[in-house]
Amino acid sequence: MDEVNILFDTNVIPDVLLNRQPLIEESKKVWQANLNGRVKGYITAPTLLNIYYYATKKLGSEKGAGVVEICLQAFQICAVDRKILEQASAMKGRDFEDDVQAACALAEGLDAIVTRNIKNVKNAGIKLYTPEQLVKKLKLR
Repeated sequence: MDEVNILFDTNVIPDVLLNRQPLIEESKKVWQANLNGRVKGYITAPTLLNIYYYATKKLGSEKGAGVVEICLQAFQICAVDRKILEQASAMKGRDFEDDVQAACALAEGLDAIVTRNIKNVKNAGIKLYTPEQLVKKLKLR
């Protein structure tokens, strides 16, 4: 199977970085698929800010900065500009932040979003998978 281009939603990344049980297991498989080239992973610039916030609250500022470095090495970063924000606003979904992620994924021509909030972006015009669904779809072990 060819490489799949996936946007990792903000709510999936901390599963791995903060060892959130029991969520880590399937999220870790998707993360590993990104690291080994089976998946080409993307995150949005706001996701990186949110991850830094979560990490510093849980781990302190020094480790939070380390988490940012890990993400910068592991993922492509989708820029968020006025056009993306306008597209997201026009989606009128349940959550503006999720709409921004969907607008970024569509603008980048990505294949899907891996998220734990499928209900928030279900009408965005892009495939959505939970980590568990993506593990099954890609037959990750």
